[in-house]
Amino acid sequence: MPRHTVEIIERALKDVSLSIEGARIAVFGAAYKGGVDDTRESPAKYIVKELLGKGAKVVIYDPYTGESFDAERADTLEDAVKDADVVVIVTDHPEFKNLSLENIAKLVRHKIIVDGRRVVEPHQAVKHGFRYYGIGYGKVYKL
Repeated sequence: MPRHTVEIIERALKDVSLSIEGARIAVFGAAYKGGVDDTRESPAKYIVKELLGKGAKVVIYDPYTGESFDAERADTLEDAVKDADVVVIVTDHPEFKNLSLENIAKLVRHKIIVDGRRVVEPHQAVKHGFRYYGIGYGKVYKL
């Protein structure tokens, strides 16, 4: 699945005529599952390494762990999403299940969410102007 997630991120950027090289990508979650600080076997490690290898600027935010897998580490969710081209949800932390999409929409550069844990309701994302790519949904939700 991590490889598939990177492919979806690339497709999402291409859909808005952006390249992954130089794109700012906010990754939510370094832990392998929600509510824990354990990063062993975390899909975030592969995703971050792949994105960095493709020239993306990756910022990671995880309220449970300080691990960043060589990406820039954000201390707050707001710092992570500021000027992001894509927001990628990797871990289903409880804090990510009630995101203020309205606030995030004001901070990002491009309104794109790639949701690997399906914690965001697609119709709510679209309501706030986002293009929503949910892993496992098989389609893009957009206005």
